[in-house]
Amino acid sequence: MATKLDVGQRFLISGLQTLPSRGMPREWHEEIEFFCVVSGQITLYIEDVVLSLCAGEVAVIPPNMLHWATHSPSLKASYETIIFSGALFSGRGERGYIGPLRLNGKAYILKLAPDDAWQSESLRLILALLELRPSIDGGEFASGVSGGLQRTTNATPNELEFCGLLFLLWSKIYHNSYIKLDATLAYQKLHRRLQSAINYIHEHFADDVSSRMMANQVHLNVATFCRYFKQLMGETPISYLNNYRVSKSRVLLIETNKKIADIAAECGYNNLSHFNRDFKNRMRCTPSAYRRGAI
Repeated sequence: MATKLDVGQRFLISGLQTLPSRGMPREWHEEIEFFCVVSGQITLYIEDVVLSLCAGEVAVIPPNMLHWATHSPSLKASYETIIFSGALFSGRGERGYIGPLRLNGKAYILKLAPDDAWQSESLRLILALLELRPSIDGGEFASGVSGGLQRTTNATPNELEFCGLLFLLWSKIYHNSYIKLDATLAYQKLHRRLQSAINYIHEHFADDVSSRMMANQVHLNVATFCRYFKQLMGETPISYLNNYRVSKSRVLLIETNKKIADIAAECGYNNLSHFNRDFKNRMRCTPSAYRRGAI
């Protein structure tokens, strides 16, 4: 199963997959994912959030969120995924409708079920997106039932059609759910006020960064800054900094052969034991185990 988009790729539709008896390994990526349960029951873990999903239900997984899945070994379960880059929403659209998910992803984890009217319509749009993927055997869509809807249509997938359906879907999700989180004037004002500090973390995560240094970026005292930051991001500034460092280290562990001690230093950790402890607390495995692909 692909866990990230290739360079230049803007979306990926996985096709029907059977969940192994040992479950789905931990993964993360910078894109948004729709995790669609086709059959059986699946327990999906997104960081420390646990969702129980039945056939026909879908989870929205925000960017950069560690996630994995399990199910009862005695029952078969299958799923499909849609992964897409925020780059599909260019300019202001990406900043306004995708950006908040990168800042406080946990708040935007969402379960879609067919017993709610707007969610049911969202599921129909997701099914239409899934229909855009031809199977390996030459153009017909993968067979299966999702949300009680039988696939019957053949078509050639193209980015324009994908974007059209995705924008309709995202509009429905945004206006029925996400707008309650980020469309208030208070949220927008707070986000604008703290943006310089967030940018500072992203640019200087490899340095020795303190809460005071972050607070100085937005001209607040440390106590006020920490209170505002947690209100906006759902975690303290130092927790966000360390989560960002660990997310950067995961890329280096997978994509390079650098020594773990060098990766730790490159990501802002002067102490290898501190890095190992932080990594294990967040990823539930050691850096070396993560590099080996261990669950």
